[in-house]
Amino acid sequence: GWLVLEEESETAAADPAGAVKTNRQTMRGYGA
Repeated sequence: GWLVLEEESETAAADPAGAVKTNRQTMRGYGA
């Protein structure tokens, strides 16, 4: 499953597509 960081909630609300990109990059950074 996906882990959604609370800190990203505001960003996701303001820019859903951008937040998804950021989340994917973050997950790659964690090796997921």
